Amino acid sequence: MDQLVFYSKSKNADPGAGIHEKTEDCYDELKKYDNWRKQLSNFDCSVEFMFNNYRYRSVEHAFQGTKISLADKSKGFLFTIDSGHIIGQSDGAIAQKNRKLLKLSPEQITEWNKISCQVMKDATYAKYGHALQNNNHIVKMLLATKNSKLIHLQLQRGKPSKLIHFKHLEDIRTTLNNQNELSCV
Repeated sequence: MDQLVFYSKSKNADPGAGIHEKTEDCYDELKKYDNWRKQLSNFDCSVEFMFNNYRYRSVEHAFQGTKISLADKSKGFLFTIDSGHIIGQSDGAIAQKNRKLLKLSPEQITEWNKISCQVMKDATYAKYGHALQNNNHIVKMLLATKNSKLIHLQLQRGKPSKLIHFKHLEDIRTTLNNQNELSCV
């Protein structure tokens, strides 16, 4: 199975030319999108979307804002576009840098560990749902990844540390493919 790897600072290279990638399929359509790896990242701000009744610039904003809201809803609100705050108006890297705006209690950490994967999945679905409604290019870009395994490269202190399978992105791609098939019938 082909494997495509991405993160927020990925180089703009052809599919198969990235670190830890393996491809046998042809990805001519995907090559048309500059910085497609960065756009698959949680830090991507190419689509504003609604999540839990607030507007967000990136999945990272929604993710970190939801986490901080467990301790203080007003501080979590800072991650939204609606707040007008610099955190909510900035890029995904700023959202990630503010992930420790507040210290969570042990109980809040336990709660976050229970819901964090679902929050990531739901925020990503919200982003791609909004993109689909507004005919944003990221939908076609995601579809251009075909049936490849989508892997997020996590860095620690600027060095690769962990490969994380973004199954939720693959699930979104499958849903989008099925919608396209239904609309062609």
